[in-house]
Amino acid sequence: MKREIIIEFKIDDSKALEIAKVLFDQFYNRKGFFKNTPMPEYVLPRNLEEGTKEHALYLTFVISIDYMTDAEKLWKKARGMYELYPERFKPKKILELSQRSVESIVKKLGARFYKNGANTWKTISRILLEKYEGDPRNITSEPMDIKNSVISIPYNPVISADVNSIPQTVGLPQ
Repeated sequence: MKREIIIEFKIDDSKALEIAKVLFDQFYNRKGFFKNTPMPEYVLPRNLEEGTKEHALYLTFVISIDYMTDAEKLWKKARGMYELYPERFKPKKILELSQRSVESIVKKLGARFYKNGANTWKTISRILLEKYEGDPRNITSEPMDIKNSVISIPYNPVISADVNSIPQTVGLPQ
């Protein structure tokens, strides 16, 4: 005999929005629930020093394939690969490798679109070597600080990060 259980929830949109605002603030300011939870990209391989050219290369290459992937797994695999094979994150070495070899590297990291990811790594490597002396830190004349950067992104209601616009974006009462 099958038993059917019906559960109904009453959703309070204004309370949900307030909870979302609190969580959003805690997440970006690393407070409360997120206090001791580092972002996966902030956990560095043991043989990588923060702020170095190698650190910038590591971030550049891994971020370039962090699309529709399990970020935790991607960054964990990237840390492991960097600890064993740091040369795989160097533009000159990437350009020396065959397309198939780069595809294999990117696939092992867990990129969903590994062929596109390999093309991206090759393109990034070529551009970095041709225009920026192989160092992503040379892309800007001054070091960038994300908090002081002004980036103009066209409004998109699906990805809007402005929590004040959430009620209008998803049709919730203000």
